[in-house]
Amino acid sequence: MTSMITRKEEITASNMDGEIVMMNIETGNYYNLGKTGSVIWTLLENPITVDALIEKLLKKYHVSRQQCEDEVMAFLNEVYIEGLIMVR
Repeated sequence: MTSMITRKEEITASNMDGEIVMMNIETGNYYNLGKTGSVIWTLLENPITVDALIEKLLKKYHVSRQQCEDEVMAFLNEVYIEGLIMVR
């Protein structure tokens, strides 16, 4: 929860009707993050700890902490595997 997360600079992203779509220039893969994923991606503009990210999302959405943690960790794991974020 104390790991620092940030977006990789090689990712080209654009806001399309409130949802972020992006392309990994290195792989050529295209992604549509949906509404919640887009909020998380926006929060990753500057380095942030996982815990701070979860706290910001809990203020925005009415979900349990456990649900938020589970969904954030699943999202971060997926974008990490795809090479879209850096973890320190």
